[in-house]
Amino acid sequence: MFATLPIERELFGFKDLAPGFLYWIEAAGGYATYGLIVWYILYFLDLIRVKKELKAVPSWVVTSFVITSVVAIVCFVVYYFSLLVAPPPAPEFIEGILVPRKGIHWHDVIGIVGGACALYAVLLPIVRGLGLLSFRRIGALARLSFKEAIRRRVLWVFSILIVIFLFASWFMPSKPEDQVRTYIKLVDWVMSPLLLFSAFILASFSIPNDIKQQTIHTILTKPVERFEIVLGRFLGYVALMSLILFTMTGISLVYLVWEIDPDAAAESLKARDPIWGDLRFENTGKDNVGINVGKEWSYRSYISGPVRGQEPHTAVWQFNSMPSGFANRKTVRCEYTFDIFRSTKGFEARGISVGFDFRTWHFHTGNKELYQKELAERRGQKDRASDADILNELSEKYGYYEVPATAVSSGHTYALDLPTGLFKNVALGPDDQRKTEATVKKQPLEPLEVRVQCLSQTQYVGMAKHDFWLRQDDPNAGNDKLWFAYNFFKAQAVDLWLKLILVIGVSVSLSTYLSGVITLLVGLVLYFGGIILNFMQEVAFGQNYGGGPFQSAFTLFNRKLPNQEIAQDTTTAAIFWTDEVVRFGMRRVLDLFPDVERFDFTRFVQEGFNIPESQLLINFLLMAGYVLPWIVLAYYLMKWKEVASAT
Repeated sequence: MFATLPIERELFGFKDLAPGFLYWIEAAGGYATYGLIVWYILYFLDLIRVKKELKAVPSWVVTSFVITSVVAIVCFVVYYFSLLVAPPPAPEFIEGILVPRKGIHWHDVIGIVGGACALYAVLLPIVRGLGLLSFRRIGALARLSFKEAIRRRVLWVFSILIVIFLFASWFMPSKPEDQVRTYIKLVDWVMSPLLLFSAFILASFSIPNDIKQQTIHTILTKPVERFEIVLGRFLGYVALMSLILFTMTGISLVYLVWEIDPDAAAESLKARDPIWGDLRFENTGKDNVGINVGKEWSYRSYISGPVRGQEPHTAVWQFNSMPSGFANRKTVRCEYTFDIFRSTKGFEARGISVGFDFRTWHFHTGNKELYQKELAERRGQKDRASDADILNELSEKYGYYEVPATAVSSGHTYALDLPTGLFKNVALGPDDQRKTEATVKKQPLEPLEVRVQCLSQTQYVGMAKHDFWLRQDDPNAGNDKLWFAYNFFKAQAVDLWLKLILVIGVSVSLSTYLSGVITLLVGLVLYFGGIILNFMQEVAFGQNYGGGPFQSAFTLFNRKLPNQEIAQDTTTAAIFWTDEVVRFGMRRVLDLFPDVERFDFTRFVQEGFNIPESQLLINFLLMAGYVLPWIVLAYYLMKWKEVASAT
């Protein structure tokens, strides 16, 4: 069985919502401040028609707007000046991926205060105008957008999917472990581009075509707010694309279940609900990493086999929470998939030997020897109980269980059924003696600790945090296909649905001011920029190989290697300074690009892992946080746009 799920970027949790919201205030408020500066310039140049409208606005609204907008501008002037004078600590990158900074720096406090004031000033007119909006008119405009989109021939591209379904069996390999994985990749590669590009076209050309064909005048002569047109278009296209997405997801799911080989279904139609622990290493020199064996992809760290005169290398998973239902099962399954690195040939057709021991927070020094001694005695009795009963009793008594040796090979997923006595011991909670022992040894006290050692000399076993997990779901329940179908729907329908909302929201917002073609191009640039966002972050923070863009061009034109030292002179000093200016500018616009990889959970379904519902909620909040500023921008662009002018 193959189920390799490398997760190079940690999933967001609810604990990340509060700092994430503060960062959103700082980032969105920064762009809002730019808008306020532009508004003041246009206002004093009398280029926008708002002076007459301000006479009808209550004085408290004008006063609060002026105060908060001025405070926001002052805060961000101080903020950017402080970045130049005393820059904050450099962000941390792990494997080329930006890690969110822990804690709030004093720069962030200034940015958050300024951002909150800017958002108040920008959202105040919108909030005051919400009472003028009519859900009945918005619904009518949404239905009109829905019907107009159906009449357009762009939706015929989905007939391509029918061809894919007819000949999908051509792309399915014969190996059971690869059939489901290949089919899901095929469906994702076809559905995502078709749906997203169709959404781009529909949303980008809607309002510009209305203005060009002057059909928008028919709507504006009615008692309709301009912002209602934006919301109607947005909701109508979201409804249409959602209907198509859910229909195509259902068809692809039925086809998959119908056509898949029975062996492949038994092998891969799963939705494991894993519990992952935190990984640390012992006796490798560093707690957070093991040995680097020289592989280019350093996702996994390695532990070596026993070496005479040295403490054995150990990988330790610590689980800080445990479902109470584990104690009521017959067994609890854990699964793992490791990587093997051989420094010698070893024995052919044989894996590498590893040993496991499981310790609860009731495990005391010496319990291992007592467990082994009593286990040998109980097994030696003539009228002994079954092995399962003995292991249950001893693991509950000592808070310990071990698998002395088992063979592993690269990329294979293995399973161990643990006795429930171990988890009954966990449910008892730690005792005072164990707390004292952990405090003296300066070790964390967690409900369950899993220790893994490589037992084959001159060999190495590689592992990462998500290579070992406990099955929160019951593998013996017999509902694997049903849970797989639900998981497939979450990946293809829900996560792709969030991308569609994002694309439609950005495109409709841009189309209120730009032409259809320009809107399409800008939307595509933003979306594909989100795909390569990790690389742009590396460049913006000076973490990429080869230096900044001007330094890279200099080394290329002078036929130098990227890592070759450059002589220091006036020219190179100017190049380095220019790269710093470019990086500073890039850091200011990084938040314009959506982090679309956060919405992609197809790999979970391919490898048979459940997508947590909490991630769907967090992803929805991420999508809303990105789309909301664009909708606010659309409100002002549509309000100030001269509809009767040529486009």
